[in-house]
Amino acid sequence: MTAPFRAGLGAALPQANEFMRIPFSVTGVDVAADSQGSNLDREKVDIAWRQALSLWTAVCPVSFDPPFRDEEPRLRIQFRSDMRPGGALGTTSGSITRTPTGPAGSPGIDIDCDNDLFVDRFVEPDRHTGLAGPFDLVAVLAHEIGHALGLDHPPIDSYTGQEVESGLMSPSIGGVKRQLFPYDVREVHRLQGAIRLSGSNLANLDAGQLFESMPGIALYKGHWGLVVSGPMDTRALLDIVVPARGSWLNAVRLKFTTVTPNVFVNRMEVWDGTIPLQQYSLSSRCNGDEGLSGKVHQLRLGLLQRPRVTNDVLVRMEVVFSRENGGRPENEFAVLQVHEVAADILPSVIANEMAPQP
Repeated sequence: MTAPFRAGLGAALPQANEFMRIPFSVTGVDVAADSQGSNLDREKVDIAWRQALSLWTAVCPVSFDPPFRDEEPRLRIQFRSDMRPGGALGTTSGSITRTPTGPAGSPGIDIDCDNDLFVDRFVEPDRHTGLAGPFDLVAVLAHEIGHALGLDHPPIDSYTGQEVESGLMSPSIGGVKRQLFPYDVREVHRLQGAIRLSGSNLANLDAGQLFESMPGIALYKGHWGLVVSGPMDTRALLDIVVPARGSWLNAVRLKFTTVTPNVFVNRMEVWDGTIPLQQYSLSSRCNGDEGLSGKVHQLRLGLLQRPRVTNDVLVRMEVVFSRENGGRPENEFAVLQVHEVAADILPSVIANEMAPQP
């Protein structure tokens, strides 16, 4: 297993939420990294499973940790390949139940890497040639983790045969899904409880800056937020600082619009000042059929560490302007609008002692 972010192992997390600690393991990362040609590597696979776990830690009081010495994992994630494409993208056996004395149940998740999978959908070098897919690896993992936490697929209307409402837990996964939907949040709250926050700290978007940018890219500021624009085949790193010094950080929230179909937000990083905390793949873009206003993305991304940050929180977004994979040939200029960046903060009441090792 690669070294995961430590989500509370030996750390004093705020008492009010009564976090349920779930030791977990990840195996077969090399199998996944080698399964998609040049499109995947170990770094991308690690980003995918961390991000998938973090979607759930953003909204419910569970803490995913590596096991203590001689401790058995409660959750096992395994990437496998038998060189036979097809079948289920992922399967989950068993689920975890919250009890007064801790978690019960030890589910196992198997991800079939013989399917056509992606992480960075719009900047991958190899064409996807599978008859089915390609499928979002982050969404597949998050879907199976949802099953491990006890969630089922959304109910089906007996008259229409259609889902009553859709969610990440819908049985069919298409496109890019990097967020939980109301059904997912409501169900995990019912089964595992809800995160109690002390509040959300908003970034001052007027202080946003381009950390790096290629020639032709411009940044505009106003009551509408931040606007980044530029010509094709360019990219930039946009830095936004959220005041959170000394706070317990649970998640980062983003609201932005990919105004044109030839712009997308690929990677995002969260930093405690100059200390990197976690990296995400967003792959957020519009397809060109959303109308003149583009597509609004609202994401809540948890942190496995749930750190008490020493500095303000730096959110760094990678913005790419390209016609590849959906950009229209006639669009020579691209526009991204950032409306809001915020940090979800946990209550400041914390445990007095470090969690003892068994």
